[in-house]
Amino acid sequence: MLAFNDAIDVSGCRVPDQLIANVETLMKLQSHRAEPLSRGMPAASFPGGKPESTVSDRSGESRAGYSPFDIFQWLSPEAQEAFIRASRRRHFPDGCRVYTQSEPGDEMYRILSGSVRMSVSRDDGREALHSLLEPGSCFGICSMLDGAPRHHTTTADGNIEVQMLRHDACQRLRSEHPSFCEGLVRHMARHTRLLCEYFASSTLDELPCRVALRLLKTYTKVIKGNQICLVVPLSQSEIACMVGASRQAVNKVLQRFRDDGLISIEYGSLHVHDIDRLRSAISAF
Repeated sequence: MLAFNDAIDVSGCRVPDQLIANVETLMKLQSHRAEPLSRGMPAASFPGGKPESTVSDRSGESRAGYSPFDIFQWLSPEAQEAFIRASRRRHFPDGCRVYTQSEPGDEMYRILSGSVRMSVSRDDGREALHSLLEPGSCFGICSMLDGAPRHHTTTADGNIEVQMLRHDACQRLRSEHPSFCEGLVRHMARHTRLLCEYFASSTLDELPCRVALRLLKTYTKVIKGNQICLVVPLSQSEIACMVGASRQAVNKVLQRFRDDGLISIEYGSLHVHDIDRLRSAISAF
């Protein structure tokens, strides 16, 4: 197995630490992955004499009713119930850190309510906002599985409630429920794809493309009266931290999107009015 440092140089570009960690963790998961149920395992190998039901979805899209990073979308009903029983609920007030970059980690989390901000910082004080996670999303999986320090800081955005699953409970679920192991692999694979997309965008795309991509990845549906609004719950400064640009430069891009009727700008958030045209704007640059 390759031994990675903080980052790897690829054609003069720096590969994000989290992307490297995801690749390493995926390699470990694949090496210990349970064999598919269809490969001749006897019925007596399973509790109750029959295989656990599984979820199959290789389209890369999220299953209806689940957030993109909710591991439950890949778990069987039995594994979902086992996860609920094995985890315990915790509450964090607004602004409280769930965990901090570089500290050890022995548990993963699944958001029940509220949202969580993931950020990465450097010794010189610079900070990049990684992503904003919504209810259902899982995080903290890498360090729980490989024992390495946390690669980012997670902070409660408002009051949140999470399910916390410790490493020993995770190991039991992996051994007793094949779909849970499958879910871990798929979660890590989806996260790695997203990080690759962000890395390629930050290296190859102009700023308007990077901003549009982040808006498309972070909007949430909010019901206001009789309408469903698409809201990006981020300030312009936070978007700037995400795309690696100044607030002034991001403001110019957003003003252009607003003038084109793609978005409206409010204090601390944005409203997306036309998803298709925003997607088209990416290819226009």
